[in-house]
Amino acid sequence: MGQLGELLARVEKAYGQQYPAEQEGYSPEPAEEERPGPAESRRLEELFAQAAKDRSKAFELKQELDRLGVFKDYEDRFLDLFKRSGEA
Repeated sequence: MGQLGELLARVEKAYGQQYPAEQEGYSPEPAEEERPGPAESRRLEELFAQAAKDRSKAFELKQELDRLGVFKDYEDRFLDLFKRSGEA
């Protein structure tokens, strides 16, 4: 299992949530647009801010990044949320 998989497993275990791919009916297919629009970008920024303060929001953030098909674009920033909280 890769570093991201291990990280998500720890988040899921800590917060008792199941990774969305394992949930019935979940499809990680990206939205039709390649880039999030202004509303989606604002939502992502809000989720990043919330996740920086509350790790339980990281799960919701990951779902939204997957839904929009932009996780790769934000992967480093997403992982930095966990580095910073561990360093503090």
